[in-house]
Amino acid sequence: PKTQSVLKCAEGCTLLVDEAYQRMPLDATRDFGKECIEKLMEAIEGGPASTSKRPAIIFAGYQREM
Repeated sequence: PKTQSVLKCAEGCTLLVDEAYQRMPLDATRDFGKECIEKLMEAIEGGPASTSKRPAIIFAGYQREM
């Protein structure tokens, strides 16, 4: 729900996910990072939003960790 809320706020804008590698920690079984990444990828791939409302999503972070 939090990711959906952020995507709704970012409609038609640019969303920067800084230190994106932290969304998938090594112990991902105890984290919602995988679900977050899946929702962001759905938004990138099209999802239900029209092209004009779809946010441009930038994943930033250190190359090695990404």
